[in-house]
Amino acid sequence: MMENLDSGILEALRDYFTKNPSATEYKIAGIDDLTFKKSDLFNDDMSNKNVSLIAWLLGTNKLMTTVGDSIFYAPFVYCDGVKE
Repeated sequence: MMENLDSGILEALRDYFTKNPSATEYKIAGIDDLTFKKSDLFNDDMSNKNVSLIAWLLGTNKLMTTVGDSIFYAPFVYCDGVKE
């Protein structure tokens, strides 16, 4: 999950936002949970922000955590109860 978002998705989104400069987000099939915001992924010049998949999932609340601000005080956090 530390890798960047898929380059194919980024290129498709860049193409969409370039052709629709006033658009600020793109929803796949109109689904709110599959919304990509232009400002999350691209700089003003449409260059990638190089957001990792995990950062994007956490930043858009698609993946949630209870760690909160304590991560800055106790950086050695471990997972418990994770199942395949």
